[in-house]
Amino acid sequence: MRLFVAIDVPDSVKEHLAFLQRSLDRQELRLIQPKNIHLTLNFLGERPSAEPVIDRLSTIDFSPFTLRLSGAGFFPSPENPRVLWVGLEDDEGLFSLQRKIDELFTPEKSFRAHLTLARVKRAQEQERLRLLAEVARLRVKQLSFPVRAFKLYKSTLTALGPVYEALETFKATE
Repeated sequence: MRLFVAIDVPDSVKEHLAFLQRSLDRQELRLIQPKNIHLTLNFLGERPSAEPVIDRLSTIDFSPFTLRLSGAGFFPSPENPRVLWVGLEDDEGLFSLQRKIDELFTPEKSFRAHLTLARVKRAQEQERLRLLAEVARLRVKQLSFPVRAFKLYKSTLTALGPVYEALETFKATE
Protein backbone atom coordinates (compact mmCIF):
# COMPACT_ATOMS: atom_id res chain seq x y z
CA MET A 1 0.00 0.00 0.00
CA ARG A 2 1.11 3.54 -0.80
CA LEU A 3 1.44 5.63 2.39
CA PHE A 4 2.19 9.19 3.41
CA VAL A 5 2.11 11.26 6.60
CA ALA A 6 0.27 14.59 6.43
CA ILE A 7 -1.45 17.42 8.22
CA ASP A 8 -5.02 18.17 7.22
CA VAL A 9 -5.97 21.68 6.12
CA PRO A 10 -9.24 23.17 7.42
CA ASP A 11 -12.10 23.79 5.00
CA SER A 12 -11.78 27.58 5.38
CA VAL A 13 -8.21 27.41 4.04
CA LYS A 14 -9.20 24.96 1.29
CA GLU A 15 -11.93 27.41 0.19
CA HIS A 16 -9.35 30.19 -0.18
CA LEU A 17 -7.00 27.87 -2.09
CA ALA A 18 -9.88 26.86 -4.40
CA PHE A 19 -10.55 30.57 -4.99
CA LEU A 20 -6.89 31.00 -5.96
CA GLN A 21 -7.13 28.01 -8.30
CA ARG A 22 -10.19 29.48 -10.02
CA SER A 23 -8.31 32.72 -10.66
CA LEU A 24 -5.70 30.91 -12.76
CA ASP A 25 -5.81 30.00 -16.44
CA ARG A 26 -6.00 26.23 -16.18
CA GLN A 27 -4.69 25.48 -19.66
CA GLU A 28 -1.21 24.43 -18.46
CA LEU A 29 -2.33 23.15 -15.05
CA ARG A 30 -3.72 19.97 -13.54
CA LEU A 31 -5.41 21.35 -10.44
CA ILE A 32 -5.40 19.43 -7.18
CA GLN A 33 -8.94 18.82 -5.96
CA PRO A 34 -9.43 21.11 -2.95
CA LYS A 35 -10.63 18.16 -0.85
CA ASN A 36 -7.22 16.53 -1.42
CA ILE A 37 -5.06 19.50 -0.40
CA HIS A 38 -2.87 18.66 2.60
CA LEU A 39 0.61 19.30 4.00
CA THR A 40 2.76 16.24 3.33
CA LEU A 41 5.26 15.63 6.12
CA ASN A 42 6.78 12.47 4.65
CA PHE A 43 5.92 10.35 1.62
CA LEU A 44 6.60 6.77 2.70
CA GLY A 45 5.84 5.10 -0.62
CA GLU A 46 4.90 1.46 -1.00
CA ARG A 47 4.73 -0.50 2.25
CA PRO A 48 3.51 -4.07 2.78
CA SER A 49 1.50 -3.06 5.85
CA ALA A 50 0.49 0.06 7.76
CA GLU A 51 0.78 -1.52 11.22
CA PRO A 52 4.56 -1.10 11.68
CA VAL A 53 4.27 2.49 10.46
CA ILE A 54 1.43 3.20 12.91
CA ASP A 55 3.45 1.67 15.75
CA ARG A 56 6.43 3.92 15.00
CA LEU A 57 4.39 7.09 14.49
CA SER A 58 2.55 6.53 17.77
CA THR A 59 5.83 7.12 19.63
CA ILE A 60 5.98 10.76 18.47
CA ASP A 61 5.24 13.38 21.11
CA PHE A 62 4.52 16.92 19.89
CA SER A 63 2.76 20.06 21.04
CA PRO A 64 0.07 21.93 19.09
CA PHE A 65 1.27 24.74 16.84
CA THR A 66 -0.17 27.20 14.33
CA LEU A 67 0.55 27.44 10.59
CA ARG A 68 0.07 30.50 8.38
CA LEU A 69 -0.16 30.72 4.59
CA SER A 70 2.58 32.72 2.94
CA GLY A 71 2.95 33.44 -0.78
CA ALA A 72 2.99 31.20 -3.85
CA GLY A 73 5.65 29.78 -6.10
CA PHE A 74 6.92 26.86 -8.16
CA PHE A 75 9.02 23.73 -7.73
CA PRO A 76 11.68 23.10 -8.78
CA SER A 77 12.12 26.67 -10.12
CA PRO A 78 10.35 29.40 -12.12
CA GLU A 79 12.52 28.41 -15.09
CA ASN A 80 11.22 24.83 -14.88
CA PRO A 81 7.83 24.99 -13.16
CA ARG A 82 6.42 21.54 -12.39
CA VAL A 83 4.43 22.19 -9.19
CA LEU A 84 2.50 25.33 -8.23
CA TRP A 85 2.29 25.76 -4.45
CA VAL A 86 1.22 28.04 -1.64
CA GLY A 87 3.85 28.30 1.08
CA LEU A 88 3.63 28.18 4.83
CA GLU A 89 5.59 30.43 7.17
CA ASP A 90 8.45 28.78 8.99
CA ASP A 91 7.26 27.36 12.28
CA GLU A 92 9.49 25.59 14.80
CA GLY A 93 6.61 23.36 15.93
CA LEU A 94 6.14 22.12 12.36
CA PHE A 95 9.84 21.57 11.77
CA SER A 96 10.23 19.77 15.08
CA LEU A 97 7.39 17.39 14.22
CA GLN A 98 8.70 16.84 10.72
CA ARG A 99 12.22 16.06 12.02
CA LYS A 100 10.79 13.48 14.44
CA ILE A 101 9.03 11.76 11.55
CA ASP A 102 12.19 11.86 9.42
CA GLU A 103 14.12 10.21 12.27
CA LEU A 104 11.75 7.25 12.02
CA PHE A 105 11.57 7.07 8.21
CA THR A 106 14.17 8.10 5.67
CA PRO A 107 12.75 11.11 3.83
CA GLU A 108 12.22 10.87 0.09
CA LYS A 109 13.51 14.43 -0.34
CA SER A 110 14.17 17.51 1.74
CA PHE A 111 11.12 19.03 3.40
CA ARG A 112 9.67 22.33 2.24
CA ALA A 113 6.41 23.37 3.88
CA HIS A 114 3.87 23.91 1.10
CA LEU A 115 0.38 23.09 -0.12
CA THR A 116 0.26 21.93 -3.73
CA LEU A 117 -2.34 23.77 -5.84
CA ALA A 118 -1.53 22.27 -9.23
CA ARG A 119 0.90 20.32 -11.33
CA VAL A 120 2.19 22.14 -14.40
CA LYS A 121 1.86 20.42 -17.75
CA ARG A 122 4.58 20.95 -20.30
CA ALA A 123 4.39 24.63 -21.19
CA GLN A 124 6.02 26.49 -24.04
CA GLU A 125 8.06 29.56 -23.13
CA GLN A 126 5.21 32.01 -23.80
CA GLU A 127 2.75 30.02 -21.66
CA ARG A 128 5.34 29.61 -18.92
CA LEU A 129 5.91 33.38 -18.77
CA ARG A 130 2.15 34.04 -18.66
CA LEU A 131 1.75 31.50 -15.86
CA LEU A 132 4.59 33.07 -13.87
CA ALA A 133 2.93 36.48 -14.23
CA GLU A 134 -0.44 35.08 -13.10
CA VAL A 135 1.10 33.49 -10.01
CA ALA A 136 2.98 36.70 -9.19
CA ARG A 137 -0.42 38.48 -9.10
CA LEU A 138 -1.99 35.93 -6.73
CA ARG A 139 -2.97 37.47 -3.41
CA VAL A 140 -2.57 34.73 -0.84
CA LYS A 141 -4.35 35.65 2.38
CA GLN A 142 -2.22 35.07 5.45
CA LEU A 143 -4.76 32.69 6.92
CA SER A 144 -3.64 30.71 9.93
CA PHE A 145 -4.86 27.45 11.41
CA PRO A 146 -4.04 25.37 14.46
CA VAL A 147 -2.43 21.96 14.13
CA ARG A 148 -3.39 19.50 16.83
CA ALA A 149 -2.88 16.25 14.91
CA PHE A 150 -1.31 14.59 11.93
CA LYS A 151 -2.46 11.51 10.03
CA LEU A 152 -1.20 8.46 8.23
CA TYR A 153 -2.87 8.20 4.82
CA LYS A 154 -3.19 5.48 2.24
CA SER A 155 -3.18 6.75 -1.35
CA THR A 156 -4.84 4.79 -4.14
CA LEU A 157 -4.13 6.02 -7.64
CA THR A 158 -7.10 5.93 -10.01
CA ALA A 159 -7.85 7.19 -13.51
CA LEU A 160 -9.82 10.05 -11.90
CA GLY A 161 -6.97 11.01 -9.57
CA PRO A 162 -5.75 9.83 -6.18
CA VAL A 163 -8.11 8.68 -3.46
CA TYR A 164 -6.87 9.29 0.09
CA GLU A 165 -7.95 7.28 3.11
CA ALA A 166 -6.92 8.27 6.63
CA LEU A 167 -5.70 5.17 8.44
CA GLU A 168 -4.73 6.66 11.79
CA THR A 169 -4.71 10.04 13.57
CA PHE A 170 -1.92 11.05 15.95
CA LYS A 171 -2.87 13.82 18.37
CA ALA A 172 -0.68 16.44 20.00
CA THR A 173 -0.14 16.41 23.72
CA GLU A 174 -2.01 19.39 25.10
